[in-house]
Amino acid sequence: MPKRRRDEDEEEESAVESDAVSEVSDRPAKKSRPAKKPQAKEKQSKKPKASTEQESKDVDGIAFNVTGEDSWVDLGTSGKKRLTVRTFKGKRLIDIREFYEDKGSGEMKPGKKGISLSTEEWHELARISESVSKLISGLE
Repeated sequence: MPKRRRDEDEEEESAVESDAVSEVSDRPAKKSRPAKKPQAKEKQSKKPKASTEQESKDVDGIAFNVTGEDSWVDLGTSGKKRLTVRTFKGKRLIDIREFYEDKGSGEMKPGKKGISLSTEEWHELARISESVSKLISGLE
Protein backbone atom coordinates (compact mmCIF):
# COMPACT_ATOMS: atom_id res chain seq x y z
CA MET A 1 0.00 0.00 0.00
CA PRO A 2 1.51 3.39 -0.96
CA LYS A 3 2.31 5.85 1.79
CA ARG A 4 -0.14 8.66 2.34
CA ARG A 5 0.29 12.07 3.76
CA ARG A 6 -0.33 12.43 7.47
CA ASP A 7 -3.28 14.84 7.06
CA GLU A 8 -5.12 12.35 4.86
CA ASP A 9 -4.49 9.60 7.43
CA GLU A 10 -5.97 11.68 10.24
CA GLU A 11 -9.07 12.61 8.20
CA GLU A 12 -9.65 9.01 7.22
CA GLU A 13 -9.20 7.77 10.80
CA SER A 14 -11.90 10.06 12.11
CA ALA A 15 -14.26 9.09 9.26
CA VAL A 16 -13.85 5.35 9.67
CA GLU A 17 -13.35 5.14 13.39
CA SER A 18 -16.04 2.50 13.84
CA ASP A 19 -14.56 0.28 11.08
CA ALA A 20 -11.04 0.53 12.56
CA VAL A 21 -12.04 -1.53 15.58
CA SER A 22 -12.98 -4.53 13.44
CA GLU A 23 -9.94 -4.40 11.09
CA VAL A 24 -6.47 -5.65 12.01
CA SER A 25 -3.53 -3.63 10.70
CA ASP A 26 -0.54 -5.42 9.13
CA ARG A 27 1.77 -2.48 9.84
CA PRO A 28 3.50 -2.13 13.19
CA ALA A 29 2.48 0.85 15.26
CA LYS A 30 4.40 4.02 14.52
CA LYS A 31 7.07 4.81 17.05
CA SER A 32 7.42 8.34 18.20
CA ARG A 33 10.80 9.85 17.49
CA PRO A 34 12.71 11.36 20.39
CA ALA A 35 13.12 15.09 20.18
CA LYS A 36 16.45 16.16 18.78
CA LYS A 37 18.89 17.31 21.39
CA PRO A 38 20.30 20.78 20.90
CA GLN A 39 23.84 20.72 19.55
CA ALA A 40 26.48 20.78 22.23
CA LYS A 41 28.40 23.98 22.59
CA GLU A 42 32.11 23.90 21.88
CA LYS A 43 33.98 22.12 24.63
CA GLN A 44 36.12 24.44 26.62
CA SER A 45 39.47 23.22 27.78
CA LYS A 46 39.46 22.42 31.49
CA LYS A 47 43.08 23.31 31.98
CA PRO A 48 44.68 26.57 31.00
CA LYS A 49 46.98 26.56 27.99
CA ALA A 50 50.60 25.95 28.80
CA SER A 51 52.78 28.98 28.81
CA THR A 52 54.70 29.36 25.56
CA GLU A 53 57.40 31.33 27.31
CA GLN A 54 60.54 29.27 27.61
CA GLU A 55 63.26 29.56 30.23
CA SER A 56 66.57 27.76 30.65
CA LYS A 57 67.63 25.91 33.79
CA ASP A 58 71.12 24.50 34.34
CA VAL A 59 71.22 21.14 36.17
CA ASP A 60 74.71 19.61 36.62
CA GLY A 61 75.97 21.34 33.49
CA ILE A 62 73.01 20.29 31.32
CA ALA A 63 70.77 23.09 30.09
CA PHE A 64 67.11 22.11 30.50
CA ASN A 65 64.40 24.11 28.79
CA VAL A 66 61.49 24.93 31.09
CA THR A 67 57.99 25.53 29.73
CA GLY A 68 55.29 25.81 32.39
CA GLU A 69 55.70 22.81 34.70
CA ASP A 70 57.65 20.73 32.16
CA SER A 71 61.44 20.61 31.94
CA TRP A 72 63.01 19.07 28.85
CA VAL A 73 66.29 18.56 27.04
CA ASP A 74 66.92 17.59 23.42
CA LEU A 75 68.61 14.24 22.88
CA GLY A 76 71.04 14.24 19.97
CA THR A 77 71.56 16.95 17.39
CA SER A 78 68.37 16.55 15.34
CA GLY A 79 66.17 18.06 18.04
CA LYS A 80 63.50 15.46 17.34
CA LYS A 81 64.03 13.36 20.47
CA ARG A 82 63.47 14.77 23.94
CA LEU A 83 63.64 13.76 27.55
CA THR A 84 60.90 15.57 29.45
CA VAL A 85 60.22 15.63 33.19
CA ARG A 86 56.53 16.37 33.70
CA THR A 87 53.51 15.78 35.92
CA PHE A 88 50.50 13.84 34.64
CA LYS A 89 47.45 13.19 36.84
CA GLY A 90 49.47 14.12 39.90
CA LYS A 91 52.32 11.70 39.12
CA ARG A 92 55.85 12.68 38.13
CA LEU A 93 56.90 11.10 34.80
CA ILE A 94 60.09 10.98 32.76
CA ASP A 95 59.06 10.96 29.12
CA ILE A 96 61.50 9.98 26.34
CA ARG A 97 59.76 10.68 23.05
CA GLU A 98 60.18 11.58 19.39
CA PHE A 99 58.75 14.94 18.35
CA TYR A 100 57.59 16.22 14.97
CA GLU A 101 57.08 19.69 13.57
CA ASP A 102 53.42 20.60 13.05
CA LYS A 103 53.08 21.85 9.47
CA GLY A 104 50.29 24.27 10.35
CA SER A 105 51.73 26.02 13.37
CA GLY A 106 55.43 25.14 13.03
CA GLU A 107 55.67 24.09 16.69
CA MET A 108 57.17 20.82 17.91
CA LYS A 109 54.58 18.28 19.08
CA PRO A 110 55.00 14.84 20.72
CA GLY A 111 54.70 11.82 18.46
CA LYS A 112 53.52 8.27 19.16
CA LYS A 113 57.00 6.79 19.51
CA GLY A 114 58.28 7.02 23.03
CA ILE A 115 58.01 5.82 26.59
CA SER A 116 56.93 7.36 29.89
CA LEU A 117 58.69 6.11 33.00
CA SER A 118 57.59 6.56 36.59
CA THR A 119 60.20 7.89 39.00
CA GLU A 120 60.72 4.33 40.32
CA GLU A 121 61.34 3.00 36.81
CA TRP A 122 63.69 5.90 36.07
CA HIS A 123 65.75 5.21 39.21
CA GLU A 124 66.01 1.54 38.25
CA LEU A 125 67.19 2.51 34.76
CA ALA A 126 69.76 4.91 36.25
CA ARG A 127 70.95 2.16 38.61
CA ILE A 128 71.72 -0.25 35.76
CA SER A 129 72.94 2.38 33.27
CA GLU A 130 76.64 1.84 34.06
CA SER A 131 76.28 -1.91 33.41
CA VAL A 132 74.48 -1.21 30.14
CA SER A 133 77.28 1.17 29.11
CA LYS A 134 79.83 -1.61 29.72
CA LEU A 135 77.76 -4.00 27.59
CA ILE A 136 77.61 -1.45 24.78
CA SER A 137 81.38 -0.92 24.94
CA GLY A 138 81.94 -4.68 24.78
CA LEU A 139 79.84 -4.97 21.63
CA GLU A 140 81.71 -2.27 19.72
